[in-house]
Order: sequence, then structure tokens, then C-alpha cells
Amino acid sequence: MWIVTAIAQDIGLFYFLWSTLTSPSLFSWFLLLLRTIGAFQLYDIDNDNSITYDEMLKIVDAIYKMVGTMVKLPPDEDTPEKRVSKIFSLMDKDQNGQLSFEEFKEGSMKDPTIVQALSLYDGLV
Repeated sequence: MWIVTAIAQDIGLFYFLWSTLTSPSLFSWFLLLLRTIGAFQLYDIDNDNSITYDEMLKIVDAIYKMVGTMVKLPPDEDTPEKRVSKIFSLMDKDQNGQLSFEEFKEGSMKDPTIVQALSLYDGLV
């Protein structure tokens, strides 16, 4: 019986991968999920499965210093503190000062520009 289960799981995985690769909307969703996971890991400096305001601020501050004036930002995001505060106000649903992966993923899936906004350096390096 376990062989049938294993084969069914392989077929299910194959179908999922095939449908993901052949469906533009599923493929886009899958790429966003991968990008979200990567972004979360980047900002979770101490690898405790949550992102604190200070962790994100360290990374965003470094990105701002790296890109300098190459990127024109709106007034509500023109400093690292403003940008991180904006992201936390959108994602930190329980307002505990930390983003769990679920909060980060939900915020990113509802508004994919959040993950893009976290990646200021895309296309610059």
C-alpha cells in the first residue's frame, strides 16, 4: 500500500510542478512565494524565524546607503526608518514588533510590491 501512496504523491507533485510551470498565474504565484521566502531569510538576521523592526532597519539602512541617490523615493519612504515603519504598519498584524513568516507572507501575497519595495537594489547590482 505504501508504494501506491508514494506513487500517488509523486504524481501529485509532478502535476503540481507541471501545472505551475505551464500556468502563468500559478508560475507567478510560485515565483512570488520563492522571492518572499528569500526576502524573509535576508531580513531574519538572527534566524529565529521572525523579523524585528531593528533587524529590518539594519538591512534597509545598508541598502539605502548602497544605492544613495540612484533611487528617487516618495516622501513617506525617503528614510530607512520611514520605510520600515510603513512595512511594519502593513504587515505586523498582532503589533508585537516582530514579523512572523506568516505575517510576512500574507502581507507580501496581498501586496507583492512590498517584497519589491524591500528589494531596492534589484536591477542596480
